[in-house]
Amino acid sequence: MTLLQLEYFTALAENLHFTRTAEMLHISQPALSYEIAEMEKELGVKLFITEKRKVRLSDYGAMFLPYAKKSLSTIERGKNAISEKLNTAAKTVRLGYFHSIGASLIPELVNDFHSSRPDADVEFSFMELPAKEIPEQVRTGAIDLGFYPVASVDKDYHGAIEGEVVAMQPLFLMVPAGHPFSSKTSVDIRELENEPLIMLDRNTRIRRLVENCFQQGDMVPLCAMEVPECNTALQYISFGRGISILPSLPHLNPDKIVSVPLLNSGKEFMRKVLMLTSDSPSPAVREFQEYIRSRKEKPEGPSAYGDETEKF
Repeated sequence: MTLLQLEYFTALAENLHFTRTAEMLHISQPALSYEIAEMEKELGVKLFITEKRKVRLSDYGAMFLPYAKKSLSTIERGKNAISEKLNTAAKTVRLGYFHSIGASLIPELVNDFHSSRPDADVEFSFMELPAKEIPEQVRTGAIDLGFYPVASVDKDYHGAIEGEVVAMQPLFLMVPAGHPFSSKTSVDIRELENEPLIMLDRNTRIRRLVENCFQQGDMVPLCAMEVPECNTALQYISFGRGISILPSLPHLNPDKIVSVPLLNSGKEFMRKVLMLTSDSPSPAVREFQEYIRSRKEKPEGPSAYGDETEKF
């Protein structure tokens, strides 16, 4: 028994007229008669009785009618539940990002989006991830937009995810309070030639960026310690075990650690932040993307954002 047959049966039970019911359902009368006959064949009883061109429900038809209506109502509620879930999902933008922008760029983008578009029916979910996992999360559809750090020295672009440069993240020289560099307004990377550095793992993008910049200046970084991630580096900096090149991080204790602007050949030392996008963005995702792109068109945009589009 099909859903259409149940719909035809309940419509005919309400109208008790084959011709009018067929017109209402936009089908031919023979088609309606055929489907009712198929139902009766399956149930083994007559659902309708025709007498002198009048149609009425049989006792079996009257018995079956509330079950048919309940079935159709249950299916309709199920369809509505799925529709509501789809609508909610379509209005939610799932963001994935790395730790150091979780308390800066991401809340700034979300807050400014809501402020500039107060009528936008868009919600956000947030997922902080190791940077190396973000492209795959975008590829598999686990997140809609991924914010991914990259330096010009990175050579590991692959696949077909297109990344737009949406921000330039400055990197700082993190030093213990009282260090000779702590009182300086800026430090050039050439001044670090003989300084003991707390460096991140070799497979991190910051490590590759730092090594590349030292290499361009015919220098070799003096690695005093290698650590797996930024927060660990901060701990050892606060103990006075060395200095490090890191992005600005949330909950930095200024009484123990000072962040000093870092220059490379006189320019602010920075890395790109790419926005990686899933293959089939929802309208809500596209609206948020358009907002981010519009920020790049503002007068202050070019100083903070790039125009590049890169394949990842």
